[in-house]
Amino acid sequence: MTCYAFAFSLLRREKKPTDCPSLLEEEYHPTLEFLQDALGGERIEGTDIILNREKCHGCGICEEVCNRAVTTIVVPSTGKAFKRQPVPPVFKMVDGTVAVINWSSCRRVSGETLCTLCEEKCPFQALTLT
Repeated sequence: MTCYAFAFSLLRREKKPTDCPSLLEEEYHPTLEFLQDALGGERIEGTDIILNREKCHGCGICEEVCNRAVTTIVVPSTGKAFKRQPVPPVFKMVDGTVAVINWSSCRRVSGETLCTLCEEKCPFQALTLT
């Protein structure tokens, strides 16, 4: 695999920085640390979410804004909001960190919208949507 291909694998979270033998050499240690810090987090299987558990403080803001978003329809032309049928929540706080429990409830999955509220409202930048 070329360095270029490896870089894209890093961005897609298919590889970790430590998978590159050259980055393990002493002279590249600062680069390895930078990449590990910049690419921190793990892709949650079957979702568009990268979660950095070290940054998550379990505040529940993502859970709250998401639950509000999936249960509300806003008509763009009027700005009026309507309640929709209840759906299972996307997130739940488990052992002090966020867990994705029902990704199919996310508005991104239905193609309704590219909602990014959970990412935008997280004060610790623990969530990244891809």
